[in-house]
Amino acid sequence: RFSADARLKALARSAIGEDVRLLKDKIIYKPPGVLGYDLHQDLPYIPLELPFDAIAIVMISIDAADAESGPIEFFPAMHHGIMPGEAAEPRNVDIAAIDPDSGQLGLTDAGDIIMFHSLTPHRSAANVSSNRRAFLYFTYVAARCGDLTQEYYDRRFAELRELAAREKAAEPFFR
Repeated sequence: RFSADARLKALARSAIGEDVRLLKDKIIYKPPGVLGYDLHQDLPYIPLELPFDAIAIVMISIDAADAESGPIEFFPAMHHGIMPGEAAEPRNVDIAAIDPDSGQLGLTDAGDIIMFHSLTPHRSAANVSSNRRAFLYFTYVAARCGDLTQEYYDRRFAELRELAAREKAAEPFFR
């Protein structure tokens, strides 16, 4: 219900330029001591063929994110295409293609909203604070693409099951 809030959808609609539908939602909790993640773009992790200009990500800060809690570091004006990566794993972004000093920390208070493009390179550092950092993400897609939520989750969970099988995991988290 929250993802259908007219104000959030208006933000996504302003970025995409047309009506939107929810593609996926997620929450990321980062307790103290949890590591960050490497530089990446979100679009390559969406297992659907979608136009890059049809996706907007709205991030809502549940907890404040300061420099010690591992906030997201965005690399602005680098969202004009898929970043070069290793041939075997196109989802990895070549750090040499980005000036590591050009990142901007997304420092937030609880309730703040950051909207970003699915091709915006971003990463985060470890949470070295004594506080949890949590963000809620809504990924919206242009309504012209149709209702893709179920297809997204079906494909994403299939990818995770394949990954678990390749890693010889005894019990995958998703069935």
